[in-house]
Order: sequence, then C-alpha cells, then structure tokens
Amino acid sequence: MILRELITKLGFQMDEAAFKKAEQGIKKLQDQGEKLSKIGQNMSLFVTAPILAFATGAVMAAEETGDALEFLEDNFKGAGNAAEEAAKRISDSYGLSTASAARFLGKTGQILQSLGLSDKGR
Repeated sequence: MILRELITKLGFQMDEAAFKKAEQGIKKLQDQGEKLSKIGQNMSLFVTAPILAFATGAVMAAEETGDALEFLEDNFKGAGNAAEEAAKRISDSYGLSTASAARFLGKTGQILQSLGLSDKGR
C-alpha cells in the first residue's frame, strides 16, 4: 500500500496487474522470512540449548573427576600409578564413575592415615 501511494504522489502511472503481482511477491517474501525466523527459534530451543547443556555437564564432570583424582593422589602419594589403576579397576568392577571410585579410595587413604596404617600417617 505504501509503495502505491508513493508512486501516485510522484505522478507515475503503473499497470495495476503488475503492481498486484509485485505486492504478492513482497508478501511471499515476508511469509518466508517469518517461517525462517520460526525455524531459527526452534533450532535454538531444540538443538543449541541441549548441546550447551550437555557441554556444561561434560565440563562439570571433567572438573569433578580431576578433583577426585587429585584427592586420590594426595592420599596415596607414594603409590605412583597404582592408586589410579586401583580406582580404574573399582570403576570397571562396580560400575562407578572414575570420580566416585577415586573419591572412595581417597577417603579410604584418609582413614588409613588417621589410624596410622600408612606411610603418610607416620
């Protein structure tokens, strides 16, 4: 409508059929733009958001595992890789996460140290 008024004010004559066809083309472009916008919104909601949630969870799990392995190493300093290998065996045997197995062994090391049953506790 605005285009028609502008053309009229400028004093141009225009073929009505061509003008209607142009308006229909513009309307189709607007409709397609709205559809693409909705597709983008749905992708953000159903694709991007879950990917970000998964990535956040993965980072948190990696941090937790790293903290648990540090805790394990602190409580079994003289054991070398044996403590980590034991945590891996416990993880595999009992279906625990590596972090859970490392925390379990680390707490066991703390108990042994408090009882004076380890080199570190003496």
